[in-house]
Amino acid sequence: FGEEVIEKMIELGMILDITHCTPMARCRIYDIVGQRAPIIASHVGAYAVNPNPYNLRDEEIKKISDSGGVTAVIFMNYWLMPHATNRGLNFISRTIEHFIHAGGIDSVAIGTDFDGFTDRPDDLPNAAELPRLTQRLIADGYSVPHIRKILGENVLRVLKQGWKKKI
Repeated sequence: FGEEVIEKMIELGMILDITHCTPMARCRIYDIVGQRAPIIASHVGAYAVNPNPYNLRDEEIKKISDSGGVTAVIFMNYWLMPHATNRGLNFISRTIEHFIHAGGIDSVAIGTDFDGFTDRPDDLPNAAELPRLTQRLIADGYSVPHIRKILGENVLRVLKQGWKKKI
C-alpha cells in the first residue's frame, strides 16, 4: 500500500519528505521515485559528520540531488554532533559543506526545525540569530548566489515545481 501512496504522491505533485523514514524505507522510496519527482529531506544531518542511522549517507544525498530535490541541515545538536553541544554553528557549517560535496550547491538548504522539540545549538538558538549563519557562510567563502541558494532559493525551486502539477 505504501508504494501506491508514493506513486499517487508523484502523480499529484506532492513533495516527498523522507526525513522521518527509516533507512530501509528511504532506500525503497529512492528506487520508486528515481528522477521522476523531487525528494526532500527537510531537516537532517550527514552520516559522514555524525554516524547516526537517521542521518543521510553520501549516496542518499546524491539520490536526492539527482531527483532535483533538496537536503536541508537540521539545527539540532544530537543530529549534528551529539557530544559538542556548544558548537552548533561549526557543525551546521560542516554539514552544509558535506551536503554540497555529496550533492552539489543546488541541492542544499537549511531546515532548522526550530518549531520542533530540538536541542538547539547554543550559538544559534533561534531564528533571530540566523544572520550569524549568513556571516559564517561568507567567512567560509561562499558566494552571494550560493548563499541565496542555501538560505531559500533551492527550497523555493522544489516547492514551485510541486505546485505546478494539476490535480
